[in-house]
Amino acid sequence: MRFRSLLLSSMACLALLVQCSSSGKPVISQFNKETHLVKSDSGKTIRIKSGEGFEITLGECVGCAEVWQIAKADDEKIAFVSNTYSGRSCEDCDGGYQNNSFHFKVLKPGTSTVSLTYFEEKFSVTIEGY
Repeated sequence: MRFRSLLLSSMACLALLVQCSSSGKPVISQFNKETHLVKSDSGKTIRIKSGEGFEITLGECVGCAEVWQIAKADDEKIAFVSNTYSGRSCEDCDGGYQNNSFHFKVLKPGTSTVSLTYFEEKFSVTIEGY
């Protein structure tokens, strides 16, 4: 039974990685009018006006003992506001996946890097505040 749970969790994590590998362009979130970034935006440079927010949404495995974490952010130029979870694949189950959204605000002009980590994965984006 334990092996079955481990196998199902591993399959869910693999499905999550496949799902998150789809490409996409930065879009403006229809819910909060901030710049919305996804996994395929890693490595890009994004220009955002001072005082405006941006969101980084990344998928993660539920129950895989790890979540996305902020590894680097210049708190003089960029403020971490909050993180929210959405899109859980199932309720009352072991495993599955969800989206973890990190909300930031550009405080002042300048260039800064925001980096996040999840297991061995890395997400990094350069923010040019203007």
